[in-house]
Amino acid sequence: MNLFKKGMGTALVLVAGLLAGGVATATPITMDFDGLTPATSVHTYYDGGCTAISIFSVDCCGPDYGVVWKDATVGTSPDAPAPAAFAAPFLTGQATMNVVAGFEGGLSLSYYNLSNLVIVGGVSVYSGLDGGGTLLAYADLGETSDWDFFSLAFAGTAQSAVFQGFPVFLSGFDDVTLNVNAPTNPVPEPATLGVFGLGLLLMGLFAGLRRRHN
Repeated sequence: MNLFKKGMGTALVLVAGLLAGGVATATPITMDFDGLTPATSVHTYYDGGCTAISIFSVDCCGPDYGVVWKDATVGTSPDAPAPAAFAAPFLTGQATMNVVAGFEGGLSLSYYNLSNLVIVGGVSVYSGLDGGGTLLAYADLGETSDWDFFSLAFAGTAQSAVFQGFPVFLSGFDDVTLNVNAPTNPVPEPATLGVFGLGLLLMGLFAGLRRRHN
C-alpha cells in the first residue's frame, strides 16, 4: 500500500516541478542604439552580433535579443532633433526589424519625421518575417519636428515590423521597445503540456495498479 502512495506522490512532485520550470513570459526589451558608430547599419548588433561593415568602424558584441535589422542606419544629423543616437531608413525610406522568436502585445518607440510629402512615415507590424504574413497593425507616424513617443498594440504574435520615413535622416526612430503590454501570466509551453499529459497517464497507471492490488 505504501509503495503505491509513494509512487503517486513521486509522480505528482515530478509533474509539478516540470510545470513550474516550463512556463514562458514575454519580457519587454529596448533598443536605444546608444554607443553605435554613426553611418553604420544596425544589422545583427541586437542579435548578439555586429553592425554592418562600413568605412568608419564595426561595433560588435551587442545584446542578444534575437533581433536583426535591415536598412536601418545609425545616424546623427544637424537637422535631426536630439537625442544624438537613433536609427533611420537612410537610403530606401524603409527599415525592417525581424524577430525570429516573435514578440507580443505591442511595441513603442520615439520618432521624428521632418517631411511627410513623398514617403508617409509609418510603422507596420506583421506576423511573418520581412514584412510577410498577416498585417497585425499599422499606424501613420505623421510629420513632426520634434521627438514624439508612440505605442502600438496588436493581437497575436509578430515577427517583423517595417518602419517607413523620409530618407537621408529626415526621419528617425529611437528607444524601440518590444513586448509592450504583452501578457504577463505564465503560459505553459507545448512541451510542458506534453509532460503534463504524461504525468496524468502515470497517475492513472498507479491508481489502476492500486485497485488491482487491493
